[in-house]
Parts: sequence; structure tokens; C-alpha cells
Amino acid sequence: MNNQSNTLSTTGSSSQHAPDGYILLLSTPNIFGMDLVAKNLQMNGIDAVCFYPDPVELRDGASTLFVKAEQKEQASVMLASLDLIDFTITNG
Repeated sequence: MNNQSNTLSTTGSSSQHAPDGYILLLSTPNIFGMDLVAKNLQMNGIDAVCFYPDPVELRDGASTLFVKAEQKEQASVMLASLDLIDFTITNG
């Protein structure tokens, strides 16, 4: 049984459109916060796609994280239970 989830990372504009089947969960003010959040979600079985801002064009841009629509609530609960909310900028 393979419990490994996918965390895909893409550099570019952090305002990328959600991949098919994914919805925006959160943003982080820097890549370090995104790395921490994404790896913890991945280790707990959440499929996530991260977009990092171009370091040249958007030096202070936020990174964004998308999760599968059916995993949004589970991901939110996981972030709260791991006390990782302080590293995020919520999006609704």
C-alpha cells in the first residue's frame, strides 16, 4: 500500500491558476514557510501543488499552495493540529 502523496513545486508567478482538481488553500510569505507547510502536509497524506514566486521578478512575493478539493478540510485540520498556521497567509 503506497501512502506517498505528491507535492509538486513550480517556480513562476505565485498567482498561477489551480491545476485541475485542486483549489487554493493558503499562501506563505516566503519559500521557507511553504517548504515547512508543504512537507508536513505531504508526510500526512495530502496531495499538494506549490507555486513559488520568481526570485528575480517578485523578490517579496508570496508562495501559494493548492490541495485536492476533497482534501481541503483535512489539510486545514492538519495544519491547525501541527500548529503551522503561524507560517501561513490564509485565503478565505
